[in-house]
Amino acid sequence: SAAAAVVIEPTDLQVVVAHPGFAVIECVFHGRASHTSKPEDGINAITPAVAFIQSVARYAEELASWDDDALFGRPTAQITRIDGGTELFTTPDRCTVIVELRTLPHQTPATAIDRIEALADEARDQGHSVESRRVIVRDPMSNNADQAITALLADSLSEQGHPSPIVGARYWTDAALVDAHDIPVAVFGPGGDGIHSDDEWISIDDLVTCSATLAKVMTVFGRNTAPQRS
Repeated sequence: SAAAAVVIEPTDLQVVVAHPGFAVIECVFHGRASHTSKPEDGINAITPAVAFIQSVARYAEELASWDDDALFGRPTAQITRIDGGTELFTTPDRCTVIVELRTLPHQTPATAIDRIEALADEARDQGHSVESRRVIVRDPMSNNADQAITALLADSLSEQGHPSPIVGARYWTDAALVDAHDIPVAVFGPGGDGIHSDDEWISIDDLVTCSATLAKVMTVFGRNTAPQRS
């Protein structure tokens, strides 16, 4: 396996050593269609979905009260998509709600997912038909601040006149997949803006600094016996 890794992301020349995980949960509420002039003949799937959304919002408020971790921030829960109903005069027989969770090492994806499942169970206990599934789940990147690859990146930046703090990120990266295999890893890259937009860009000056830093790190790391993960 690899002795160490650097995952390239636009970090503004900061060395990122940790970040949260995430999970995406899809909850589908089922009802029965009817003409809206006879709502008693149908079951409006949006009604229990609204109660569920309000419960998720209360859970999000609970998470917002957590202390802010210096590297990871706070865990979060939010609704990122709602899709229900077919047209104006039909009682909705289906409503889909997407929940996105950001998780910390001491608040694992499984723990957060269980909380959302419990909220869906509340709707089931009230007689509503709800299907839920885990669309995607990814673990956090643990704290790699003490790894040799982190020190090499910071030292190389300092030598070029760009002293960099060791920080955590609020977003998720592929570094967590590397970290899961016990390979020392850091996230590093140039500055820029407009992430995930049509005009996303990076700084040319930062790109030059980033390239020089990576070249130095690979040279130094390659000359030495690759240290084992501490």
